[in-house]
Amino acid sequence: MSSTTPSSDLLYFLQKGLSKVQVDELARLIRADRKAMKQMVEYATMYEDTIGMKASWILGAASVQEKNCAHRHLPQIIDRLGTIKTMGIKRELIKTMMFSNVMDCENLGTLVDTLFLFLRSTSEDISVSYNSMKLMNTIVKHIPELKEEFHDTLSHQMEYKSPTWRKCAQTILKKG
Repeated sequence: MSSTTPSSDLLYFLQKGLSKVQVDELARLIRADRKAMKQMVEYATMYEDTIGMKASWILGAASVQEKNCAHRHLPQIIDRLGTIKTMGIKRELIKTMMFSNVMDCENLGTLVDTLFLFLRSTSEDISVSYNSMKLMNTIVKHIPELKEEFHDTLSHQMEYKSPTWRKCAQTILKKG
């Protein structure tokens, strides 16, 4: 895989097994190529299979490498997030948003509603709920009107979640 891999070849790499090193290399590539970033977002939000999972993993890695690199694609990610069934894809897309400035997104309200849905669901995967809690905590710092509802949600979900989730929630609640 070279740093000049055209975005049209991304699908080829998503159909193969990928190591962490390869994921990081593809993440660097899509950060440098707008067309490749757009294509990766489309794969992550449109495919509910291995291709979508790998694409979302690469997006998450790119966002860790460079905060806000997926910002221009957040509206598309947010619009599709609530309809995605694959927990790994949801987890990685929320992770992508955790490293992005979601506060100026035109569909921030949709994101907030989706995150509350994930937090309140007793059947949602714990990693999706955990990442939702962390992203929602960031949003609440900018929109204090949501704080009471967020804290109530955390309190009511304690008995259904894992010890790690509860510890994070308790920390958020203590900080007020």
